[in-house]
Amino acid sequence: MPSPRVAKARPWAGNWRTPSALFPHRRPRHGPPFRDSSWGYLRYSTGVEHLLHPEYVPGVPLQKLTPEWIPGRIFLSYFVGVILILAGGCLLVNRKARTAATSLGLTILLTVLWIYLPMLLAAPTEVVALNFFFDTLLFCGAIVLLADSIDKMKNKVGTLLS
Repeated sequence: MPSPRVAKARPWAGNWRTPSALFPHRRPRHGPPFRDSSWGYLRYSTGVEHLLHPEYVPGVPLQKLTPEWIPGRIFLSYFVGVILILAGGCLLVNRKARTAATSLGLTILLTVLWIYLPMLLAAPTEVVALNFFFDTLLFCGAIVLLADSIDKMKNKVGTLLS
């Protein structure tokens, strides 16, 4: 086994089984490199869909009309669509990605409380309302986890580069 001083002088000499302590630049990446951009593209396209069809429930692309008795339903759908487009664009170009994902998660959480919770309370025995509520809440949690992982990845990359 070569000494660490020799290994640092010849980083190309190792192979894929080389210990990462000797070659910190060869550590495996955590997560796929397309993670943020794929989320960004999906959120951007979902936001455009919200602007084209504001009568459907906001948050995730579902084929369910928003009930008439929800106050501000059209405005909320346009608002969520704009937030989805802005956050998707930020995630796509990787600028202010953590802030964009956090604000998107907060927006989806407020949408769950404003739209999906009243729909669930109006029909507590309906399985579809329960599915919409927890599906959108799960989406909100995934976005918050994405925001948390973006910060950790930037710290790891900054540590490796310095």
